[in-house]
Amino acid sequence: MPNSATLDDILLALANPVRRRIFEILLGGETKVGEVAAAVAVTPDILDQHLRILEEACLVSRLPERGGEAVRGNPAPLDIAAAWIDMNRALWSMHIQIAAPSEEAGRTPA
Repeated sequence: MPNSATLDDILLALANPVRRRIFEILLGGETKVGEVAAAVAVTPDILDQHLRILEEACLVSRLPERGGEAVRGNPAPLDIAAAWIDMNRALWSMHIQIAAPSEEAGRTPA
């Protein structure tokens, strides 16, 4: 598993509604894998696939525990996605503000 997540890993992980729901469940703290599987109504094999993708994005980590494996969420990679979104929101906002006057200048009065 890589030490740091890339933007693509994070966005890919959160692009799936089941993985977003898993991440939301983990807001409540460490949760047993079986409980997560039941909460999102998937088989253990399917859950394992989703957890692997979330792990690659460093959004979750698995914890060996007596009585079964647990999973913990890690919100830190969300900062990477938020920074990219904020930067692009600002750039697009500036682009729209710059483009709007030139579009107005090209229109003829009715």
